[in-house]
Amino acid sequence: MRKLPFLLLVFSLSAFAEVQPYLVRDLPGYTVHDSMPFGRTFWTTIGNMTWFIANTTGKSIEVFKSDGTTAGTVQVTHGNGVPEIQFLGPYLGTLNGRLIYGGTDTGGEGVFALDTSGGEPVLLGRFVLRYLTNGVVRGDALYFFGPTTSERELWRTDGTPAGTSKIDLMPGNQGAFDPDRDPSLFALGPWIFFYGATPQGTGLHRTDGTIANTTLLLPLSASVLFNDTSEIIPLGDRMLFSLRGAQGNNALWATDGTPAGTSQIATVRAFSPIGIISGKLFFDGGGLWTTDGTAAGTRVTDVNVSTTSYSGRVLGSRLFLFGQVNDAGKLVSTLYVSEGTVATTRPIMKVDQHGYTSLGEGFVIGSNFYFRHDDGIHGMELWRTDGTVTEMLADINPGYRTGIEDVYGEERPDGKVIFVAKELTTGREPWITDGTAAGTHLLANCAPEDSLNGSSPRQLRASGDSVFFVATLFGGDAIGVSDGTSAGTAATLVNSPWTISSPAAANGRYFFSTAPTNSPGQIYATDGTAAGTTPIFEQSASPHAMANGILFAAGRDLWFSDGTIAATRKIHTFDASSFLPRFFSAGEVEWITQGPRLWTTDGTEAGTVELIPSQPPTGEVYEVIRAGKLIYFIESSTFDHGARLWRSDGTAAGSTIVKDLAAQTVTEFVGAAGPFVYFALNGTLYRSDGTANGTIALPVSSPCIFSGAAVGDALALTSFASNGTMTVWRSDGTSAGTAQLAAMLTKDGSSGCKSLTAHGNAAYFSGWDAVHGWELWTTDGTSSGTKMLADIYPGTKSSLPGELTLAGDRIFFSADSPSIGRELWAVGGHSIPRRHASHP
Repeated sequence: MRKLPFLLLVFSLSAFAEVQPYLVRDLPGYTVHDSMPFGRTFWTTIGNMTWFIANTTGKSIEVFKSDGTTAGTVQVTHGNGVPEIQFLGPYLGTLNGRLIYGGTDTGGEGVFALDTSGGEPVLLGRFVLRYLTNGVVRGDALYFFGPTTSERELWRTDGTPAGTSKIDLMPGNQGAFDPDRDPSLFALGPWIFFYGATPQGTGLHRTDGTIANTTLLLPLSASVLFNDTSEIIPLGDRMLFSLRGAQGNNALWATDGTPAGTSQIATVRAFSPIGIISGKLFFDGGGLWTTDGTAAGTRVTDVNVSTTSYSGRVLGSRLFLFGQVNDAGKLVSTLYVSEGTVATTRPIMKVDQHGYTSLGEGFVIGSNFYFRHDDGIHGMELWRTDGTVTEMLADINPGYRTGIEDVYGEERPDGKVIFVAKELTTGREPWITDGTAAGTHLLANCAPEDSLNGSSPRQLRASGDSVFFVATLFGGDAIGVSDGTSAGTAATLVNSPWTISSPAAANGRYFFSTAPTNSPGQIYATDGTAAGTTPIFEQSASPHAMANGILFAAGRDLWFSDGTIAATRKIHTFDASSFLPRFFSAGEVEWITQGPRLWTTDGTEAGTVELIPSQPPTGEVYEVIRAGKLIYFIESSTFDHGARLWRSDGTAAGSTIVKDLAAQTVTEFVGAAGPFVYFALNGTLYRSDGTANGTIALPVSSPCIFSGAAVGDALALTSFASNGTMTVWRSDGTSAGTAQLAAMLTKDGSSGCKSLTAHGNAAYFSGWDAVHGWELWTTDGTSSGTKMLADIYPGTKSSLPGELTLAGDRIFFSADSPSIGRELWAVGGHSIPRRHASHP
């Protein structure tokens, strides 16, 4: 079975103004999306939290943090949010609990600070990212080469915009650095080392971050700087570095930070450090070399097990070395263990790393060295050795020749290591290991598999705190259920050729009909699992949800079901009629209309009772709604009268006509708020308090008035005109208290002019502006509080929020976003303030 990857974008919400929608779960689609970049571009551990970057959308590389658990692995920056922050690199360093890095926002490229305790990234300054290299921390500041569009100078920051400033080492537009050579910074003790130009000359400099204490250590020509290998390594109280010389050789230098203490200590063919043992650096210098930082202490060892290059890691006093030899024209790699002498060097095993010339460096846990190897059976997988016993740690992709592509790992203080692996169903993602097979697993799928169109959640229906929906997954249509969290969201494949229709949700179940060809179909009930999906009625029908189950009509019979076969029962038989039954939720019981007749039901035979007013309706009753303590319904026009508004207290005696309305018109309820019911008549909004005199027109006129939603004791509603103008209104039932909140001259009103859904002190709807297209909007009944919540699909493209459905403390909806397509979103949770129910 394919895994259901997810990415939960969680915002910290504490007040209404901060409520933001979030992606509930990205259900699997058709393509595998690698989230992890190659190489060690951004791995750092602060305390018990590891920070890294991952590509979440194919367009945006974001910062994640992990405490070493899947639940504790979360996305920190949100490139698709507002403001848009996209990580591009590099990671410059950590200072005062802030990560300093290069990225972009809607204003362009720059350097940002991200507080590890929470919050959005803060812009420190605008810089050209392609020239940023690294940063170094000294004292209370982080220093970095800061290339702007006109200058290339040294910058200092304390992690705040006010504390970020330029150190003008080379006055003028050019600056001290030439990014075409090497703008990297290196640190030892109180000093920062860099290659560049100052008034003292061009070459290797040291500085403490001030102009006065900047010294040229080694004058160098521009050609030497251009060809410099840029490898600088601290060793004790010295800094080692190499400069390319004649005939392809490298000059190995050491400096103690003074001009007199800067000298060449050896000529080597290369300078690739491996590790330090007992104060000596072992490096690949065209053979295995060792140095203590002096000319006398720098020499090639007598270990000679490679004709090309060495790489490896230090574990205690031992070197784990990969050495390559040319065997009949093919490079063959062998893993060795050594203490730096021939006598202590022995082979462990031949290693196949697919002929890579840059071998994976591996990582260390306890007394074991971990590396990649293809044994010809399992593919490139993660192996380990303690120098004696060697074994595969985990077969990440059984039966396939893929798994580990490189073995860069971030070693954590809990003894675990986060590394990168490529599993077939998730792609290249972060994994974690404690050094055992059982403790090696996918940490998080930061870039879930997606189809081009997403899973397209639709037919959303709420039951309690959960919402059910239909989704299209990799294997076909599925029934999904969500409690508003990623972990609580799942989808079960239906695996059937028929179409799901007429859904309803009640009693913790999702009910739907099927209509196969040449078959009467069935009604199904499901709890969202394959085992909990059962046909409950051998005929297709349209379920209507009530508190403890559903109602549906089959021919002349009325049925009730709680989702089980045992409790699916007939509760009433209607008289012969050409009118189909209609179902309405209004008040303590369900209402059923059939032409001019009305019933109430509690789902039992005894509780199904016809309501017959003393003067019964003669036209069809087609709308029922509750406002305050009264039930209102609308009777259609007949030859004897126009449409009529009725009110009822649930008794025959208390069911009377409120007012005759215009003849030959269709009147529709818009909503109810406080003691009033609102309805549209001939393009005008009316309200009624249940009396003829209290049924009055309000100053809202539009060819199309959509449904409204109660916000406090007022009604929020939308209207739509033929010229494409969508208007948002608020009314408290009086002319003076009826006002326009917003007007949108849309390009396509049919795409977004939908009903409002209320919760707490606000209503939510799909709104439009020319900058963002159709996005999720909200209104609290004021003009200033009528605004877009989030640009889910950044730019002018629309996310088209649809099927806004209230379940518990959340409003669920479907929306489009880049890369992942149309998926399930939600807004709310405990962050939406609840409105006190002053009116039922």
